[in-house]
Amino acid sequence: MSSVPLVSVVMSVFNAEKYLKEAIESILDQSYQNIEFIIINDGSIDDSLNIIKGFSAIDERIKLVSRRNRGLPFSLNEGLDLAKGEYIARMDADDISFKERLSEQVLYMEANPEIGVCGTWAEVFGEYKNGNSTLKHPSSHDALLPKLLFSVCFIHPTVMFRKEVLNSYKLRYHIDYFNSQDYEFWWRLSHYTKMGNVQKVLLKYRESVSSITHSSSNFQPDLRYKLIKSIFTNVLLELGMKNIESENKLHYICASNSRLRDNKVDIDKLNVYFLTILEHNRKTCVFSDKFLIKVLSKKFIVAIYFECKRNNLNIINGLKFRFFYIGVFNYLKGLIFNE
Repeated sequence: MSSVPLVSVVMSVFNAEKYLKEAIESILDQSYQNIEFIIINDGSIDDSLNIIKGFSAIDERIKLVSRRNRGLPFSLNEGLDLAKGEYIARMDADDISFKERLSEQVLYMEANPEIGVCGTWAEVFGEYKNGNSTLKHPSSHDALLPKLLFSVCFIHPTVMFRKEVLNSYKLRYHIDYFNSQDYEFWWRLSHYTKMGNVQKVLLKYRESVSSITHSSSNFQPDLRYKLIKSIFTNVLLELGMKNIESENKLHYICASNSRLRDNKVDIDKLNVYFLTILEHNRKTCVFSDKFLIKVLSKKFIVAIYFECKRNNLNIINGLKFRFFYIGVFNYLKGLIFNE
């Protein structure tokens, strides 16, 4: 194995002319230079292709693929298939990687051979965002896994894969999950390898009106529910839980803070549902009990907050739930220790 392993960076581009130059430059200017940059122009009709061609003419590390639009999951799989590197890093066309990003992730992967995929923290910025904030996920596999009960455990454009793991188990994005391809992929991937996160901000994650990251706002709600439900019901199935539609709808609401904000939740029913999840997990041991309780209690606190804000619940009534106390404790712990 080379002492300086090759990293393949995969980026899909669709009508990203506004921010594309910054994204490309942030990869080409990495302190870690042994890279190939696979850029897939996924049928852009703006000036994206010309921008990419301009860079590829002066930097041979860029490998350009340009064709009709096939969607993000298809494009990412195409990039994974083309990648020659020992490691494969994701990048989005509207984000900015910090100069040390790839270097830090390669060091992490080299030091942790059991890890097949790692992410990083990210700084949220852009005209859509009022002030900067930091997106964080836990570092350990055991802490990341129960997050998949509801949603993702990585910031997608920060991830780096070990190619050997992907190819050995023939792991690729499911092309039917065109709006939640990462969530579905992380759950399948978790069955074959350990996951981890570098606890450093190594990417600037852009939020803007035209952002790729906000494209889901025009996504059909019923179809989105169907796709997301098909993922978390697979998780619940491993816990040995029955497929009950009323619980599925409650689960779907809890998966997103914005849905908790916009939908009334019966806190008593939520408490019973979360206790049922805990009971099944203690029989099946799918998740670490400690970290599962942490995930559930955080969701519970958010649900109570919005119900109190809607005047549907008195905060005093929330004191009868154990999840409330655990959630408050974890929230304060996070503030104190910057978790």
